[in-house]
Amino acid sequence: RTQSSAGITFVQRLNDSTTIMAKLKYIISAMAAILTMTTAVGYAQTQNTPEATELVKRMSAKIKAMGSYEADFSVETAGQPIHGYYAVSGQSYYLRINEAEVFCDGSKRCEVIPENREITIDIVSDQTDLLSNPARAFELLDSDFSIGFADPGQPSRANIAQLRLVPTKDDFPFGTIYVEIDLGTYLPKSICYDFDGDRIDIRIDAIRKLEHADTSLFQFDAA
Repeated sequence: RTQSSAGITFVQRLNDSTTIMAKLKYIISAMAAILTMTTAVGYAQTQNTPEATELVKRMSAKIKAMGSYEADFSVETAGQPIHGYYAVSGQSYYLRINEAEVFCDGSKRCEVIPENREITIDIVSDQTDLLSNPARAFELLDSDFSIGFADPGQPSRANIAQLRLVPTKDDFPFGTIYVEIDLGTYLPKSICYDFDGDRIDIRIDAIRKLEHADTSLFQFDAA
């Protein structure tokens, strides 16, 4: 079954046979509905910190300098990590979690869920969370966020900076973002999307330059 639309969510129904990726995408769509309440609370909580802002700029620049890259990641859901992989080249990307896959050639995206025998073809999303559009996941501009260090009460990790980014625009598609940055490499170690206490935690297990980005990786082959 093939669907085509300009604004369809990854999978809009939940049932026992739905894949983990579909559930995660549904959670992102559902929690975005409380954006106004989330950001209204956040504005008073974070102010721009020059040192934190500089770390985010260095991270974004480091990823951009790689050009094409790939990453292994894991998502914490119900206390159990779900492992995934993505590759990025410009605005094209490939994303896989379990058997579910997303192919994007920069102009259209194709989401494939074998378990449900479902293929969704859509225009490229303007969202910037990692599960919707990994090519833009770390385009974290200081013009869009108030950037500061995370709650000092949180446990710290050696050589890791923990940052909190609160959206400054009413139309931003999700709430507060927490990012951990390796101070040795300036690469991300984790990113967390917090929707008024409901969190999606994504751990970046490995990130590396993709030396030879084959364009076929980003294109769905129906055969």
